[in-house]
Amino acid sequence: MKTGVILAGGKSERFGGVNALPKPAVQIGETPMVLHAAGALVRAGCRHVIVLTGANHDRLQQALGLSDNEGMLTVGDGATVPFTLRFSGEATGTGGRLLYVSAEEFAPGVLISYTDVFSDFDPATLSDLQVQKGVTLVMLAVNPRQPWGELEFDGDRVSGFREKPVLRGTWINGGIFAAGPELQDAIHAPSDSLEQ
Repeated sequence: MKTGVILAGGKSERFGGVNALPKPAVQIGETPMVLHAAGALVRAGCRHVIVLTGANHDRLQQALGLSDNEGMLTVGDGATVPFTLRFSGEATGTGGRLLYVSAEEFAPGVLISYTDVFSDFDPATLSDLQVQKGVTLVMLAVNPRQPWGELEFDGDRVSGFREKPVLRGTWINGGIFAAGPELQDAIHAPSDSLEQ
């Protein structure tokens, strides 16, 4: 059974502060953001989704209408899978949170996602690649779109303008990963960061 893991342990400080609705619970199209991420993992073949929470655990549980930490998630085509909220500490790093996933759940090809990833990319591709190559971690990399327009100059005269171009040759973390169980062996402390 392939597991999907969502990193949702942040404090939402950049998203509205400690008193704001936790980012994973913010609704987009009448669906909480975390359920959009979970749906993408289910469509990629995950048959259990674990959401690793932090300081906002209780507020997220309440926002999702869960009476305890377990629920069932039904995705568009009718696939229904177990959905678990799992508290993984208030000051835990993104890598340290992965220690709250059991060895059985952390099987080869486990998919890991941030809460705020919206893409038409199929995460199953990463899972297949991780297993095929036998590497510890595979990451989605994307060319970011600039949030501003870019000017071209001919001397002191504007000769061209491109509105919000994609930065070709610049790659950023796309927020979706596939990993093998040996990744957990590389995590040494709860404060460890997956990105580092």
